[in-house]
Amino acid sequence: MPTLLDVLKNDPDPFPRFMVAMGLYQFGPDTRVVSSLVESMRNDGDDDVRDNAMYSLDQLGLLDT
Repeated sequence: MPTLLDVLKNDPDPFPRFMVAMGLYQFGPDTRVVSSLVESMRNDGDDDVRDNAMYSLDQLGLLDT
């Protein structure tokens, strides 16, 4: 998981960030996962990455939609 979190935060290519954001919820509500997803949802420069971070947070039951 640390490698995936690093990709989500630091990869210059949005596609790997997009893919990681989409699947991180599978690790469960680990605080590192949640923190990284919230950071990406709020600050990533790519709309699709932000949307996938939101999707994963929703899958974890952490968004009030």
